[in-house]
Amino acid sequence: MTEPARGPRIACSTVSLIPTPLHDVFPLLAETGFGSVEVMITKDPDTRDARRLHELAVEHALAIAAIHAPFLLMTRTVWGTDPVGKIDRALELAESVGAPLVVVHPPYRWQTAYRAWTREGLPALRERTEVHVAVENMFPVRVRGRRVAAFHSVRTLEDLEAFDHVVLDTSHAAVAGLDLLEILARLRTRLAHVHLSNNAGKG
Repeated sequence: MTEPARGPRIACSTVSLIPTPLHDVFPLLAETGFGSVEVMITKDPDTRDARRLHELAVEHALAIAAIHAPFLLMTRTVWGTDPVGKIDRALELAESVGAPLVVVHPPYRWQTAYRAWTREGLPALRERTEVHVAVENMFPVRVRGRRVAAFHSVRTLEDLEAFDHVVLDTSHAAVAGLDLLEILARLRTRLAHVHLSNNAGKG
């Protein structure tokens, strides 16, 4: 008997159900047919508790596919404000729960120390851990359909090509006006994870 073809693993992010507590999120995802989950680190202590995450994953037969480090505006003070410190904590958690990936956001333009770390410290992580750290594409801020600012230092496909592992967020790509097929052609070998949504590109 031949083995079935292996395809991409489809996970649901816990951020899609905020502010529902994790003890309700995990059974809901299992009931709706998901086999994997991406855990967004938030102010909810359960999202940062390796023992609790392991218990929920085992109880509901869900694999933890990724840990999303707390880079959202609403999580800006979770695990401090140093982005590298947040990544270190997320890596420790990922290793504890068996997640193969940590999702991070690129530096803001004014985060010079973090930007330097992404060039030097990020590649060095390969010697320290088997968990991949993947950088997510971001988007410019638009007001009434007009681009008014780009706060992140990583804004183009050329910028993303500097990273070994990339997370493609289709919603962010839509807002940035990027073509998904072009992104796929340019970053195919670097794509570690995809955030899939039906955003129409209006912010």
